[in-house]
Amino acid sequence: MNVGTEEYLYDGTLLQTYSSQTNQVIIEAPAGDLFVGSEIALITRLDDYYRTTPVKPGSEYSLAKTDTSDTQLPAQITVLLKTATGGIDALVYDDINGDRNRVVFLKERLSDTCPDNSFVPNFPKSAERIRL
Repeated sequence: MNVGTEEYLYDGTLLQTYSSQTNQVIIEAPAGDLFVGSEIALITRLDDYYRTTPVKPGSEYSLAKTDTSDTQLPAQITVLLKTATGGIDALVYDDINGDRNRVVFLKERLSDTCPDNSFVPNFPKSAERIRL
C-alpha cells in the first residue's frame, strides 16, 4: 500500500515501511496501536469496529467506533464516495491529538486474487535497511 511517499508491505509477520524521501526501509514486527487483534489496522474490516450511518446516501457516510478495546482507532470516520463510480474518494477523521486528517484515494485497483509476489519486497537495493 502506498501513502504519499511511503510504501507499506505487511506479510503477516513483518511490516516493512519504505520512504523514498530518506531511501530507508524500516523493518519491524509490529504490535500495539498498529493492530486490532492480529490484523494491521489501516483500512480493513471497518464493519467490525464501526457502526455506519448514512449522512448523504450514496456519497457520505459516518462511521462511529463500536469497538471498545484499547486501540487508537479514530472514534469517528467520515467516508466520502465518488458519485460517478461509488469508489472511496476520501476518509476524514481526527487523530489522537485532535488534528483533522484527510486520506484521499487517488487510484483504486481491486482484484479478486492477490498473487503471492505482492508480498515480496521490491524496494531499491540502495535503500538502507533498519531493523527495529
